[in-house]
Parts: sequence; C-alpha cells; structure tokens
Amino acid sequence: MELFISLNLITILGGIIARWNKRYDKKELDRLFLIIIFSLLTAVNVLRDTSVGADTYSYVQIFSELRELPWSSLNSYHCLDNWGMEIGFCILMKFTGLFTSDIHLYFLASGVLIFSSVAYFIYKNSSNVYVSTCIFISIFYVETFNMTRQYLALSFLLYAYYLLKESKVIKSLILFGIALLFHTTAIIFLLVYVLYYIKPGKNTVLLSIIGSVGILMVYNSIIQLAFILFPRYRFYLFSHSVYLMPQTGHGMTQLINIIIILGCFLIACLLRLKKRIKEDREIYLSLCMVVFATCIGIITLRVDIIHRLYAYYYIFLVLLVPNLLERLKKYKYLCYIPFLAGMNILFVVLLVGSKNNVLPYHFWSVLQL
Repeated sequence: MELFISLNLITILGGIIARWNKRYDKKELDRLFLIIIFSLLTAVNVLRDTSVGADTYSYVQIFSELRELPWSSLNSYHCLDNWGMEIGFCILMKFTGLFTSDIHLYFLASGVLIFSSVAYFIYKNSSNVYVSTCIFISIFYVETFNMTRQYLALSFLLYAYYLLKESKVIKSLILFGIALLFHTTAIIFLLVYVLYYIKPGKNTVLLSIIGSVGILMVYNSIIQLAFILFPRYRFYLFSHSVYLMPQTGHGMTQLINIIIILGCFLIACLLRLKKRIKEDREIYLSLCMVVFATCIGIITLRVDIIHRLYAYYYIFLVLLVPNLLERLKKYKYLCYIPFLAGMNILFVVLLVGSKNNVLPYHFWSVLQL
C-alpha cells in the first residue's frame, strides 16, 4: 500500500511545487509534470508481478495460447469463442508475443497506450492538470491493473474526443472504430458525439438527470435487451454483485459521486448566474457524462458487468472538477482542499477494499533480489 500512497503524495507535492513556480512557463511545467507522474504510473503498472491483479493470471494464459496460435487462425470468431476477447486485444497480445514469451512486453505496450492517452487528454482539456491527475489516480488507477481491454478502448476514445473537438470528425470516428476492436462496450461513447453537438443550455444537465432517473426506473428491461445483443455476458445477470459487499468501497464511491454531482451542479448554477460558463460546451458535456456514470454506478450494485461501462463516462470527472473550480477565482482553493482530502480517503478505501487484488503488490520477479 505504501507504494500507491507514495504515488499520490508525489503527485500532490509535485502539483503544489509546479503550481506555485512562477519562473517557468506554465505549459512547460504542465508537460513536465504529466510526463514524470504518468511515467511513474506506467512503471508501477508494467513492472508488477503476475500475481498482482485479479485478471492477470487469465491474461498470462491467453498470452501463452496466442503465441502458439498461427496468424491464419486468428480472427474475431476464434477470439470470442475461445477467450471472450475482441480481435484488437488478441492482435496486440499476439504481436507482443512475437518478441518474447514474457507477458511484460504486453504490459508495457498496453500501459504506454493507456497512460499516454490519459495524460494527453488531461493536458489538452484540463484547467488544472495537477488536480485532474490526482482524480485519475484516486478513482481510476487501480482499475487499470485489470480492466485492460476497457482502458485500451478508452485510450483510443480519448484521442477520438480530441479530434472531435478539432472538428476532425472522420478521423475521430476511425479511432472510435478501433476502440470497438478492443471492447465492444465502447459503443456507448456514441452518446458523447450526440451531446457534443447539442447547444448547451440551462436545461441540458437537468434533462440528463431526468434521463438517468428514467433509466434507473426501467433498467431491468434495458439490461435484458443488452444481454440479448451481447449474450456472452448473460451469466452476470444471475450472479451476485460483488459491489454490494461493503468491503469493496463501491457504496461509498456512489455516495461520493452523488455529492460531487450535487456540488458541481450548484457551482455550475452559480457560475451561470455570473455568466462565466454560459456557452461552455465542455463543462456541460462533462457534467452530463458524470451524471450518466453515476447512474451506471448505481445499477452496478445489482449487475456486476455494468461496471465495465463506468469509465467511458466517468473519466470526464478529471476535467469537470478543475474546469469548474478554476472559474471560482479566489475561492477555488477553499474547494480544492476538502475535495482532494476526500479523493485521498476514497483512494485508500478503494485500494484496501478493491476486488482488483492489487495488494499485496509485488514487483516483477526479474527485479526481485
């Protein structure tokens, strides 16, 4: 645990030092900070022993089988039928297996893709990269040790979002298609495209909340339809959700999510009254995504598999919080201090109660003396 706590402390201290450093260009400091911190996050993720992570053992088995599989036999049907994996994931594993029999090269390739995309997403969109990084570590980092396919898909979606903002829609859709090759659940990111082209207004978030409540009321029918479309996940419909267990910390996560949404909604209303975010499409989009993510999180308490959809929307929290609070000017630090304290408490709760099995952490056996 000390290793993960240290990562968070280094991030906070590095952010404080960089934030108050007036001698160097802000953009250069932001880039340097993100390179250093996300390199450390990548290293800890990549250099783990195969005993770290609930899904790591199964990845090792699939990696070994893919190394022996001829390229001519590698296709979507074979990957889904034998391992329940998408073709993009299998190709990446197969490719890294050409060079070594050790899965750590795959860890390196996936780690670089995932963490570089998040760093780029934060750099291009956040008003405060230091706070955004703390949020990512506190809420998402532990999951990257297991939900690799989802986060690989998310890595392409984050680049796709940047291209969407740059009005490069065709290139954005190409990356969206690549994301689907890593995990079919990435299809729900289409909602981002729809909302991005809706002109923001005072009722945008309210309609999202009403829509989320409506989904919660009829989610059983929606889930039944989803399992008809994706029958390989039907097992989860009848399984007991581990997120109901108090030791996972998921219940506290959803409570904090609701508090965050209420706080962000009130701040957004305040700023709108002051006409500081009247036409800010990104803030409205981020707030809508966090609302939908919380809706998904609540449903997760009943059906495990829905959690796989969570990160696609909730990743916008790393933008929403700093982009809102930075507009509070001199009052922003009064909000940052309790928020970051809460994030660190949540990080410890999720780390200790995590079903991702990242504790106890052990380094790769090659590095052990």
